[in-house]
Amino acid sequence: MNSKLFLVLIIILSLNSIRYLFEYINDLTNLYYIIMFLLNIIAICIVLFSKTNKKNN
Repeated sequence: MNSKLFLVLIIILSLNSIRYLFEYINDLTNLYYIIMFLLNIIAICIVLFSKTNKKNN
């Protein structure tokens, strides 16, 4: 994975995670926001894991 692509993915996923976290805080009854927040956190973990895994190989 290219370093620029990695940086762009992390920025976009982080901004989305922050947005969904704030939406969830404002509306605690809506399950959509917590699911989307968790999916974004999982995606960040996958991107970070793939980057560190590629460095080790």
